[in-house]
Amino acid sequence: MNPPSLPFKEADRGTPRPGVGAVPDDVHAVPHAVPFSRVAKFVRQLMHDFRNGLSAIELEAATIAEIAREENASPELEQEVRRLRGMVSETAHALRELSLDFQPVSLHPISWPVSLAAEAFKERFEQQFAEEIAQGMLSISSYEGGAEDATVSIDLEKLADAVKQVLGNVFQIAPQPKASLSWRTEGAMWVIELCESKAGWESQTPPERWGLEPFVSSRPGGYGLGLYRTRQILEAHGGNFECGYFQTDCNDGVLITRMAVPICFE
Repeated sequence: MNPPSLPFKEADRGTPRPGVGAVPDDVHAVPHAVPFSRVAKFVRQLMHDFRNGLSAIELEAATIAEIAREENASPELEQEVRRLRGMVSETAHALRELSLDFQPVSLHPISWPVSLAAEAFKERFEQQFAEEIAQGMLSISSYEGGAEDATVSIDLEKLADAVKQVLGNVFQIAPQPKASLSWRTEGAMWVIELCESKAGWESQTPPERWGLEPFVSSRPGGYGLGLYRTRQILEAHGGNFECGYFQTDCNDGVLITRMAVPICFE
């Protein structure tokens, strides 16, 4: 049974929302709400200061490791120092990744034939999610053709990051997920669609509102920035980001996430 589609509103096709990165209208309605741009600037500076502190700790740990080697310290001490340096490095990397979510979306688009763009994405995600594919949790379809003369003007790296964010959420939330990723042309849009099997699934935030506001997470322990960033990237391309959950007659459910960018025909 094919999953139901999420039709785009005709007025929204290929039309970026005004002021990409701006706080939604309903957020402005809150008294004394701080614009997201100001929050982002503050967080970027805070992240920078934290990373500087972690770099100082890393240098100090390296000095301790050198002293331990010169003094013929016990292997246990050397192992603990290595663990400390690894923990510092992981924390610094996490902060660096988080700070990227607060950067303004700046695109460097290149025109790609739709078939080549789909193949580039497929190859990339097959490498990044090789373990999940091997365990049968994810399947990635090949581009089935159609609109052979169509091209898309995209920033491949930014768009791939947006799709990766959605894929990553799948495996962070469910213990044994079942998902499929596919691409196709649909009218004037190139659609990247992720379908997840979710029987009896519930979410505190309706999937239709995912990514509309920053700091509203779709999963426990999340920061509420990943899907907001994903939506920004899609809208900066003049595209759309949509999610919806559908219950079938067999009491099964499917969560569909559609990311679409405009195409042009030569």
